[in-house]
Amino acid sequence: MSQSSKRKSVDVSSDFEPWPSSDSPEESWGSSDSDGEWPVDSILREEVTYKGEKRYLVKWAKWRRADGTDTTWERTLTGNNNLLPNWHREERRRKENLAEKSTDMTIARISCQLHEIGTAENNEAYEQKLKRYNRQPQQLLHWDAEIEEKRSAVLDDTAEVLSSSLRSRRRGSQSTTRRSPSISSEEYIPQVHQRQIDVTSSPFETYEMQRSDHEMPARNSNIQPHTRTSMEQRWNNVARIAKAARITIVNDIDDEEYPSVDPSFEYRESRCSYGKGVKRPGEIREFIVGCTCGKTCQTPQECACLDSSTLMSDDGEKSFAYDKKGLFLFNNERSEVIECNMECQCNERCPNRVAQKPRDVPIEVFKTTRNGWGARATVDLPKGKVIGLYTGTILTRNEADGIPVEDKNYIFDLDVRDDDESVHDHFSIDATNAGNWTRFVNHSCDPVASVYSVVFDRTIECNMPHLAFVTNRALPARTEITIDYSPQFAMEPTKKAKGKAKVKAGDRPCRCGTANCRGWL
Repeated sequence: MSQSSKRKSVDVSSDFEPWPSSDSPEESWGSSDSDGEWPVDSILREEVTYKGEKRYLVKWAKWRRADGTDTTWERTLTGNNNLLPNWHREERRRKENLAEKSTDMTIARISCQLHEIGTAENNEAYEQKLKRYNRQPQQLLHWDAEIEEKRSAVLDDTAEVLSSSLRSRRRGSQSTTRRSPSISSEEYIPQVHQRQIDVTSSPFETYEMQRSDHEMPARNSNIQPHTRTSMEQRWNNVARIAKAARITIVNDIDDEEYPSVDPSFEYRESRCSYGKGVKRPGEIREFIVGCTCGKTCQTPQECACLDSSTLMSDDGEKSFAYDKKGLFLFNNERSEVIECNMECQCNERCPNRVAQKPRDVPIEVFKTTRNGWGARATVDLPKGKVIGLYTGTILTRNEADGIPVEDKNYIFDLDVRDDDESVHDHFSIDATNAGNWTRFVNHSCDPVASVYSVVFDRTIECNMPHLAFVTNRALPARTEITIDYSPQFAMEPTKKAKGKAKVKAGDRPCRCGTANCRGWL
């Protein structure tokens, strides 16, 4: 039954401070059936502002705009004794039913706009589920903390190494440069022979990922596990939210209990945080264009996402970056890989969605015999397997260049477009205080993995690609994952004098121990 309500002007200009709402446009209300009143048909839904205030989408019974629409947002409905109480009663019943069915939260993709988070939580009956969960036995660890992790990830999207001679400045090819502190002279352990790993044995035939606990190695009984366990737990809480595989920390070498990181270090499985002056993905989403291929993209020639791609097959035809098994084809020299994005019609089974998927490779962060902490997979990996993304804080290049040399141990330059004169904004990723397991990947002059640039949640023009790690050969389980921190040096002709490579100012000794070690970084 229709009810009447006095129509009052609504001031939403001060909804909340970070994103002030625009003034509501003036409506033409004409004449009503009674003095200043129009009949209300129903309340359609409610929203919760950043400050926790509610407003309601009202459908009017007899009033319409010239375009035929008949709804407005209202904060109050004066003259109605039952409309709002009835609405609140029905909403309370709906939320209680949701909480009774399950205390799980399903807000994996709540809005990237900060001011809509309250509405998303309200729709999911967050408060009711939390109260009900607190009355139940503890079946999950850190349930509320996981919700906060999810919220933090969304906020980051919207609110969201060495000396210069070791920083990549890409000379004619895509090369991403980084140095780990694990190769420094302070952490080098002499008189200990590096383990030799034969990566030519056990050729890959079939690939089935396993994540069982029996893959975890036995730990050194001399090491107290408490702090290490708590670090594992914190990191795995984040990994679980991202639906990523398990991470373990292992030390069979000495008594160092866990990797040395800053106390404020924040583990980030796949999302980066953003420094001052860096635009978040939510700020540029309107410029992202998706394909209309359907459920899956069948041919690269017809996928609009690849219109700007330079990836080609051996036949000179436009190509995806991955084969049908999702393995990298290594056909992206000097360019980014462009994957399908959130605006595309295709689903998660699309062959052009690989690096963006949750990491399905279980990882051990382990103590090496000579290069500090390293990283390895606990399962066999085929060549071309994408194993993770390098994460951290994205900084402008100017800010990264201003960091003291001794603090540049975990900086990657996003330099794939450094030679493009049309690109004016340049960025770097710093994993010093935020990052994931990839920050422990060591250097080798004969690396078993490579790094490539990939775009899937932003445009290529913004020059902030993700950095994906991919195996460049088949790897038996527990082979240390290594990359070349200075791939551009490997491409340069080596000038020798009396049998030794020429050393440049700022170069550091390399201790990778491989047969073709260049000797210097």
